[in-house]
Amino acid sequence: MTSTQPETLSLASSSREEGDKLDMDMSSQFGDELDNQGTKEKCEVKNLTKEETKQIWIWKILVLLLLVTTASLVSVGAYIFLDREEDHNYKTSYDQVVQTIQDAAEFHASNIFLSLRSFSDTITVSADALGETFPFVTIPTFEALAAHVRSTTGAEMINWHVRVEEDQLEEWSNYTLSNYKTNLAMSRATALTLQPEGSSVKPSDFVEGDIAPLPYIPNFKEGGIILAPTYGEGPYFPAWMVSPPIFHPSFMNSDPAPWALKKEIPAAIEARRLVLTDTVPVENLANRAIKLEDHEAYHASLVDYVNEEGGTAFMHPHSAVMVPVFERLHDTESRIVGTFAVVIPWDRYLVNLLPEGVDGITCVLRNSCGKAWTYDLHGNSAYYRGEGDLHDPAYTHTEAVLSFRDPTLPDDAQQVPGECEYSYHIYATKDFEDDFKSNLPWALTLVVASTFAIMIVAFIIYDLFNNKRNKKVVGHATKTNDIVSSLFPKDVKNRLLEEAEEKKRQHKKALDPLSSFMNTMDRQSLSASRESGASMNKQSDPIADLYPNCTVYFADIAGFTAWSSSRQPVDVFRLLEAIYSEFDRICKRRRVFKVETIGDCYVAITGIPEQRKDHAVSMAKFAWDTRDKMREVTNRLRDTLGEDTGTLDLRIGLHSGPVTAGVLRGEKSRFQLFGDTVNTAARMESNGVKGRIQLSTATSDCLRERGKGNWLTAREDLIEAKGKGKLQTFWLENVQKTSTDYTRSSIASGDDYSERDPSLHQSSLHQSSSFPTADKRESKYEAELDV
Repeated sequence: MTSTQPETLSLASSSREEGDKLDMDMSSQFGDELDNQGTKEKCEVKNLTKEETKQIWIWKILVLLLLVTTASLVSVGAYIFLDREEDHNYKTSYDQVVQTIQDAAEFHASNIFLSLRSFSDTITVSADALGETFPFVTIPTFEALAAHVRSTTGAEMINWHVRVEEDQLEEWSNYTLSNYKTNLAMSRATALTLQPEGSSVKPSDFVEGDIAPLPYIPNFKEGGIILAPTYGEGPYFPAWMVSPPIFHPSFMNSDPAPWALKKEIPAAIEARRLVLTDTVPVENLANRAIKLEDHEAYHASLVDYVNEEGGTAFMHPHSAVMVPVFERLHDTESRIVGTFAVVIPWDRYLVNLLPEGVDGITCVLRNSCGKAWTYDLHGNSAYYRGEGDLHDPAYTHTEAVLSFRDPTLPDDAQQVPGECEYSYHIYATKDFEDDFKSNLPWALTLVVASTFAIMIVAFIIYDLFNNKRNKKVVGHATKTNDIVSSLFPKDVKNRLLEEAEEKKRQHKKALDPLSSFMNTMDRQSLSASRESGASMNKQSDPIADLYPNCTVYFADIAGFTAWSSSRQPVDVFRLLEAIYSEFDRICKRRRVFKVETIGDCYVAITGIPEQRKDHAVSMAKFAWDTRDKMREVTNRLRDTLGEDTGTLDLRIGLHSGPVTAGVLRGEKSRFQLFGDTVNTAARMESNGVKGRIQLSTATSDCLRERGKGNWLTAREDLIEAKGKGKLQTFWLENVQKTSTDYTRSSIASGDDYSERDPSLHQSSLHQSSSFPTADKRESKYEAELDV
């Protein structure tokens, strides 16, 4: 017994050790399985998010690419659009400028040719009226007629070259020697009478002298002159009448046909119409028929220029218009009895071509005889740059050619030798283009690009925060999955997940009938909104308009508050009805619109409802009439209403300007005025003086424009108007009565001027038992206006 017990104990001990070892191995194995299972769960979560994260990254890259592409396209598109818009505005404005210059050129050409053609007809008619036969014709009113033509066309000089045949030379000599002094005396006297303001011509500038007995030309080789017929066969074209008249008679009988107008006179005779010639040298006119200083001043008033190398405005382009004169009126087939050489300065026709503020246009004046002159146009003025084509070659592509020709000529009219056709060649400049080019395209492009850059940065920042949030969500989901995995077996967890997925699918299915229901509700809502809109549209639009030119009248009865406090209501209304009924009659007569009465304040307006230019004059007369009528009524009621009734008088204020007026609809519709003009008129009255009519500067200006400045007297002190500061105002005085003024006879005869304008109506008196003072009324009315 003793020997077996230790063995048994030894076996038991050995068995426990082995069991403990097995338990430890099993525990270690189960722990490893749990760790592997947790790792697998985490890997499952990561695998679930990994694919989503990959798709999100793809979409983020696509969104960034889309934003960058959109930013580039929008920025470039904005720049191109704005640049093209500016270019379009530049081209459109330039086309408008060209059209403006074309209209001016056509007007000038039409005016010149029409006026000179009429002048030629006038000479023919005058000769017939005098019973004289060409060439022995002297027009007594030549200078007056020619001065008018020069003023109308801008011509500097008109020379009448009469046609003299060779067999008429002796008779012509006798005629000119007998009549030239009378001819010159009449022309000079008329010229002195009609000379323009600023002219330096004096009677002493005209000298007496002899003339050549026959037509002559200068002897360029030996000096002196050569008389006809020595220098050639006829016909001859001696100068006979000149406008402005020449300072020395020696110019008379000079014949320019063989030399100065060698091509021009034959051109007019061949064409049998008005002919524009090449430029003519007019330097010899200086101090012969036109004083040099007058000529310089005239051109300086037209264009700006610099005298280079001692040159004068005579060096600017001047052309001659050759005007044939026919023996019979309106018969271009009849004999030509002479020609006019009309000197025109092109400076005159290259100003006032553009509206003020339009600069940077170059105009090159060209003629078909191979000459050109350049002008820079700046609004209503021009700058003469000199002879030749001096335009900027970079803008040659903007050239626009405008013809300067007789508008009555057919397009296929043939040019004759000695004739030159003129045209304007218009070019833009960099200054003109720069007026339409700006940094706006670049600035807006930068703004658009910056906006998209901010959006991209905001998107990146948002993505960073979103990633941070997603990491928290994934971490939370991992922890949640760990918790679920620790609480439930794997198959149970999977079933829970499957149920969640099924609920999600059922929710998606439920969305379809909900969408259908929402669509139905949307249609019903749309129908209801249409019905509501139709209901709202049942009421018409408000009745309101803006009247730009009006004069508002405010009149308050000074002393009325104290007077009414000691009177019965019946007496108060008896006075007001007597006064306001008379005012209403004056309203009809003066075509003044009565707006309303506020207690003892009477409000009226002109320019509503009919707009009229004399609104201020009419209102001034109305104010004068009401003041006189007020005194007449109060004096008449002194015996009835008390002696102090005669002390009542009006304080009147007028102001002119725009007024918004309309009907405020409700239970009691009223016509109301709104605007600063009404407010200012109220202040004119409240700051006025008893018995006087105070006008604002705007109303006084309107009266002066209508020639009524003598009605005004400036108030010596400035008034302090609420919200306006210190203002200069005027008193209305000395309004002269007219035949339409209000008289007792018009009342007795029952004249009713309201029939002329039925829109003028009266407002009834407010049935008020209290009559506020002027200050209270003003603050109430002005408070309404300010609101």
